Amino acid sequence: MESEEIRFSHEMDFRRNWISTLYEALSRVIHDIGQKLEEHGHYDGIDALEDSEWILGIAFIAAQTYITGTIADLKAVLSQSSSDTQKVSKKTLLLVDVISIADGVTPLQLIDAIANYQKHHDEWEDWQVDDKNRSTIEILENSGINKDTEFPCYKAATLLWPESRVGELSYLLNLLEDWRSRVIRKYKPLDSD
Repeated sequence: MESEEIRFSHEMDFRRNWISTLYEALSRVIHDIGQKLEEHGHYDGIDALEDSEWILGIAFIAAQTYITGTIADLKAVLSQSSSDTQKVSKKTLLLVDVISIADGVTPLQLIDAIANYQKHHDEWEDWQVDDKNRSTIEILENSGINKDTEFPCYKAATLLWPESRVGELSYLLNLLEDWRSRVIRKYKPLDSD
């Protein structure tokens, strides 16, 4: 019975409430940036994009945390069964998606890569590829984001959901939830129903 309770607790999406609340707040901030753009003559589109870039970056980092938690949940479920937890590497699970958005890049790969970019790009020397950033840079470049992209998080958002709705982070939440459901369905042990 105890392993069934552990399995159930990891299959439930307990992260959904906090990330939903965070995305609602961040969406309001982006909305406020849009309002400021409309109301203040000294605040222009570049200012709005610069401010939105940081907010979108925070949203992508939160998404990466959600992804990491989902992977940990799945590994916990699998460790309670006879399934092999080796098949649930992050790299493999980010490929579990419906479509590719650009040159073989899945939405979840782009979300993970843009979060890595947001966290670490200041450490990079002019996008020089090294062992730490190789995968991130490859995914970003295959998505059309490179060292000359002025607003990489904004560009990633417009690849993932409609540009006219870029401030509606519910789109990002839906991508995460759909991916989590597919991953759990694909890898959940048969005996855990």
